[in-house]
Amino acid sequence: MIVSATPGRVRFRSNGYRGSSISQSIASQLNQKKGINKVTVNNNSGSVLVEYDASEYSTDQITDLIREALSIPAIHRSTSHSPKTGRFLAGFSLGGKQPGKAMRSSLNSGLIATLVVSMMAIMGKNKKLHTQAGLAFLALVAKHALDNRNRIFR
Repeated sequence: MIVSATPGRVRFRSNGYRGSSISQSIASQLNQKKGINKVTVNNNSGSVLVEYDASEYSTDQITDLIREALSIPAIHRSTSHSPKTGRFLAGFSLGGKQPGKAMRSSLNSGLIATLVVSMMAIMGKNKKLHTQAGLAFLALVAKHALDNRNRIFR
């Protein structure tokens, strides 16, 4: 998600960058490009700051470079985007959904499906299936809690 952008400077932030080597990989790939002056990574906040020559790149082109570094497939630009309200790579979507929304939708579907399977299995007296579906449900709950820890554990 773009959190701030001015000509020659753009900051991206994502929970996916937090505490991982993804942001370092982005930085090393961008630093090899002509016109990229400096890439600063903060693994604690999940932030990548790109300082670039505004005469060579636009914010959209920098976003495309990051998308390329992450190997994200072709995506559609959103024309009604606000940098403060975007998700992941602001203003972009896969198949009409932004990546964060698609992930939440899949997670929600998985939670419901595993809960239903677990309940059906216990009613059918299939303890093994109940246990497996229950474990899958708990894993998805843990993923949900991890993704939303800032809102849940204030």
